[in-house]
Amino acid sequence: MMMKSLTLAWRNVLRNTRRSLMACGIVALGTVALLLTVGFVLATFLGLREVTIHSDVGHIQVAAPGGFERATEAGALLSAERVKALEHAVEGLPGVRFAMPRLMFEGLASTGDNTVAMIGRGVDPGREMRMSTMFAPIDAGLPLSGPKTPGKRPALLGRDLAHGLNVQPGEMVTILASMCGGGINAVDLDVCGTYRTGTPERDARNVMMPLGIAQELLGVDGASRFVVVLNDTDTTEAAAKALRVAFPDLEVQAWRILSPFYDQVVTLYTNIFVVMCTIIVFVVLLSVGNTMLMTVLERVREVGTMRAIGFPAARLSRGFALEGAIVGMVGGFAGLAVALIVSLAVTALGIEMPPPPGRTTPYPLIILVSGPAYGAVLLLMVLCGSVGAWVPAQHAVRKPIVEALGYD
Repeated sequence: MMMKSLTLAWRNVLRNTRRSLMACGIVALGTVALLLTVGFVLATFLGLREVTIHSDVGHIQVAAPGGFERATEAGALLSAERVKALEHAVEGLPGVRFAMPRLMFEGLASTGDNTVAMIGRGVDPGREMRMSTMFAPIDAGLPLSGPKTPGKRPALLGRDLAHGLNVQPGEMVTILASMCGGGINAVDLDVCGTYRTGTPERDARNVMMPLGIAQELLGVDGASRFVVVLNDTDTTEAAAKALRVAFPDLEVQAWRILSPFYDQVVTLYTNIFVVMCTIIVFVVLLSVGNTMLMTVLERVREVGTMRAIGFPAARLSRGFALEGAIVGMVGGFAGLAVALIVSLAVTALGIEMPPPPGRTTPYPLIILVSGPAYGAVLLLMVLCGSVGAWVPAQHAVRKPIVEALGYD
């Protein structure tokens, strides 16, 4: 029975090929617009997530109580014993790629002639480089993990900070900071290179140095943060929960808490997409509805005849809805094919987008191909076609039989 209904609906769609093709074309355009928008939004979410995690924050950070607010105070630091205990604990957690300590502090960077406020970070260069190639992208000179020179104490400066101090790779800079136990300490560092993160605020203040030098400067042997990097971002909450259970006296925060900007972008883009999706669906509904209305008006007498010989109105309505679903499916599949080709082509071209607000570096235009998204959009187009055909069909199937037979 269902096969006969499909065959009949398909033949009815082909009765006016030109009109059906026009409706399918509009459905296809709507499908392409939706899928390209979805692909761009998903790629933006994925790219922002990975950049946030792998260029700075990591998946999870652990700190002493108050350590996320008072990173440089002695009571807010993780002791060397705590750091070793954390390293031992994360080794037993599934999905952990590696972990590393960081020491954060504030101070002054000076060349004698120029002095600028700075934010220092003592790091393990080797592990930080493992986190991502986006870590400290070098603008000039050598990375912090480059070849070691005896007697040299390397430092990596933000590009804008180096410009403000008027220093070049190979020159020296003095870092002054308050020691955790009280007093002021200073250390002379050799600028091995400059880097840029794309964020002007960070590029104008950041200084990176090996962890040991930062500990010597502050007079401590611990760290202010313990960063955990995972193999799979989806396991973040499970790993964070395990660390909270193992270290209930420490603060454990996931990357989304440490970087609220991500959720703000997700909310903004989601709202924009919902508005665009609503408009596109409305256009598709109007298009299919208009096409099917013309079809229904041409077949009022046919509907009256079928009702006169015993066909129920509900069955006729389902027939029209099935015709609309076929139009939505054909147009949807055509749109899927076009969207797939365009997405792959645009991504392969490597087109660069202008820097987003708050950043100075462009980013590649990528349109993500998502199987679930393609399936959802196809189902949406089929539903739009079905609803767009069912509504005008009521004009014919609810008309009295005598009136329908005499309709002209």
